[in-house]
Amino acid sequence: LYRGALEVCRDALSADDLRLIQNLTKLADYMEAKGRRALSQGRLSDAEQIFRELLELRLEINPPESGWTWFPAVARGLLGESLTKLNRCAEAEPLLLESLEVNKTREARVRVIGLYESWGKPDKVTQYRKDLWVESIRELGTVGTPEARNMEGAYSASFAGRSVWAFRDGMLTNERVEGRGFRANRWAWTDDLDARHGIRLWEPGHASDGRRELLPLTPDEKSFNDDHFEDPEHTSDLGTAVPTEQWALFPGPVIADPDRGRALVVYRKVHAIVYSGGRQTVGHSLAVWGHPDSAVVRPILRPGTEYPTMLFQGDEPAFGTGAFVDGDFLYLFAHVPAGWESYCVVARAPLAEALDRNAWRFYAGDDNWTMDWTSAARVMGAAPTLTVHWNDYLGKYLAVSTGGFGDNVVIQTADRPEGPWSSQRLIYSGVLPTGAQARTQQVVAHPEFAREDGRIQYVTFYRPTGPFEGEVRLIELTFK
Repeated sequence: LYRGALEVCRDALSADDLRLIQNLTKLADYMEAKGRRALSQGRLSDAEQIFRELLELRLEINPPESGWTWFPAVARGLLGESLTKLNRCAEAEPLLLESLEVNKTREARVRVIGLYESWGKPDKVTQYRKDLWVESIRELGTVGTPEARNMEGAYSASFAGRSVWAFRDGMLTNERVEGRGFRANRWAWTDDLDARHGIRLWEPGHASDGRRELLPLTPDEKSFNDDHFEDPEHTSDLGTAVPTEQWALFPGPVIADPDRGRALVVYRKVHAIVYSGGRQTVGHSLAVWGHPDSAVVRPILRPGTEYPTMLFQGDEPAFGTGAFVDGDFLYLFAHVPAGWESYCVVARAPLAEALDRNAWRFYAGDDNWTMDWTSAARVMGAAPTLTVHWNDYLGKYLAVSTGGFGDNVVIQTADRPEGPWSSQRLIYSGVLPTGAQARTQQVVAHPEFAREDGRIQYVTFYRPTGPFEGEVRLIELTFK
């Protein structure tokens, strides 16, 4: 079917027509999945032929002069792996080395090491193994709860003897809260911190009592949402009314503050236009959580402003991409989009004064912290989801996020929270997404599950599996 659609497009469209490129991409994505399946099943000759066609497709979509070399490099690596397993190492070598030069992922480096092991070149094996940060990776399946699926945005923290997880999105499998049109603002927990065989989470309460909602709406927000539901005759496939627009709350990192008997929940407030899919974030803030068994409180932090519960609002950066405590200070990172390149800036405040906007200072470089957020300096490149924590095993601060294209876990290290941070190192490429636009999102580390002083880390990422469908997957990383 993909080939037939592509033939029609070739006959009807010019070579640079976006619709032709989209059809080429769909066929290439399918061929990559088909080739990987053949490779895993040991059908090596089939895999070779599939990957040769894949490389041709990727080069047609992204020729060398385009500057987009990532996808052709992945195809070269897959073709090189199939040739290695066919004992045609001399043919595989240039393909694998070129692939590694472009994408520098752990997957690409492991393929090169495998080539030289098969070829009987131990010196080359040693040369390429020394730059491999991760000793081993285990995929441990999906993370979720017995009642829910599509749990997206999985930040977690150790709080009151439990690991509590805050999810941006989540959809119930069998029930739904009447009157709530947005799949957001959910949480779950576990008291089992041994993740060697996976993580099983539990949701509190029942769908009908609202306890699955982590962050409460204010009376004004709830009234606005109630006023913007359509006629009940217009319903979703779940039988509930569909809103035209509404306020939604997206939880982010959770910060334990045991000295004050609380946790702080980072969140953002979003105005969502449901039919157009438009979302406007109006601010980022901190909510107060006294205990996992009690309700979260969203205090008034900036009275007299348009959004009084928002700590950061207006033109201020979106502080809350990442958060962690170091000593007496709470650090918040903000993701700043900048065309194809995005980067992070960082702010800090004494943890005891974190709810006071005047207590926050912004890193401006050269050991200078300023009250002027417009002077904040770039400290690292990162994705919109980021986790930072101190790692005893590495003896450094460790930042974990997603980077590049595809299913990648990226790490950076630093001696201080404000840096300088190392360049991004891609250490994992995992389960393939299901479509060209469905890339791995929301890579998050969960340090409360770490073992051996941080040598063994547990990381989740969100993998789309279809329109408005997806799963949170868990991996175990063991550093060398």
